[in-house]
Amino acid sequence: MTNPRSDHSTQTSGISTQILDYESLFTRLQAGNILITGNSRLSRVLTDRYNRWQINQGERQWQSPKIISWNLWLNELWETASLNGLAGTDRAVPGSRQLISLWEITLKNKPLTHELLRPESLASQLLETRKLISNWQLSFKDPAWFGDENENFAAFYHWNKAFEKRCDADNWISPEARTGLLCNAIKNSLLSHPEAIDMMGFDEFNPRQSELLSALIEDGTAVCHLTITPRQKEAVLWKGKDSKNELQQMARWVRYWFEKEPESSIAIVVPDLQARRQEVERQLDEILIPGNKTGGQQPKPWNISMGVALARVPMIETAFDLLKLLDNRIDIQDIGRVLRSPWLRGAVAEKNSRALLEKCLRDKYPRQLKLREVRYRAAEIRTHDRQHNDCRKINTNPRPGIARN
Repeated sequence: MTNPRSDHSTQTSGISTQILDYESLFTRLQAGNILITGNSRLSRVLTDRYNRWQINQGERQWQSPKIISWNLWLNELWETASLNGLAGTDRAVPGSRQLISLWEITLKNKPLTHELLRPESLASQLLETRKLISNWQLSFKDPAWFGDENENFAAFYHWNKAFEKRCDADNWISPEARTGLLCNAIKNSLLSHPEAIDMMGFDEFNPRQSELLSALIEDGTAVCHLTITPRQKEAVLWKGKDSKNELQQMARWVRYWFEKEPESSIAIVVPDLQARRQEVERQLDEILIPGNKTGGQQPKPWNISMGVALARVPMIETAFDLLKLLDNRIDIQDIGRVLRSPWLRGAVAEKNSRALLEKCLRDKYPRQLKLREVRYRAAEIRTHDRQHNDCRKINTNPRPGIARN
């Protein structure tokens, strides 16, 4: 798809650049500069380093540095605009979970959705797609959205229209839509940012970011893009045989440098960390702490910046699966997870009978079914299984108790 705004440069004029060491960076923070980082992880790391720097300076108390991620800074700027009573800021900004729910509701009410097996699974992808389109200022007037060459473009176009209509009806505004309103407010001298701004952790600025920063610069705000002095000038490229070999070599490399320079910090960048998190941790366990028998009680010599989502915590995940049983139609995968969950009362005593029930359900209903069908099939299971366990104790209550340790 062509982009009519492709000539928009991601480089922002008026932003000064500077390469400096941590000492100079912390001196700027101590002077009162605000530092906006590319992500929350970097802001936490720099805040911790700044505090240790103050301790090494012999200080016993100091003012907290103004280090904040881009998204949180946008939230603060939006709150300031709202307090000033700017037009459009009275609309509610949905959180990430609310956004997913809005997309799920939108998908359920559109005709094209009936052709999808699990439309709710598209919600997070559509959320990210809309965010990218907005940040990179792609035009919905482009002919590619209406062509027959790619039905995905046309489907997203109609889903996005329905999403915007729902937001307007309920007085919502999506987070990515706030930047345009903030830019107009700054250009019309309705909003200002008196503090000098330092930026760090940005490989490039997308057009939305460039537009907002340009408006601040034109309004008189000093903006500087900072880079920490690199420890080495050369980079080495190494190609592994496969993904497993790549992770093994990475872990060995980490151990080598950790033993050579125990006080140093080593960064590992994994592009698909969310999908490979367990695999990464397993390789680090085997190489850095082989034979660890503490069962996770001993602190590990590393930490992963991407936290585990609350919905991925086993007990919480089971609770969400139980709530899905209240839907009109239930996915067979959700039923299977509920029957196999160790967090439900009777999980050990009824494991054989629950396994028989799941097999029966998967044979009869390969995709979806209703809760009454689960109860009906549970009643059909024979009285005793092969180990002579009573199968009549199967718990088919849609709200069973959670086991306690």
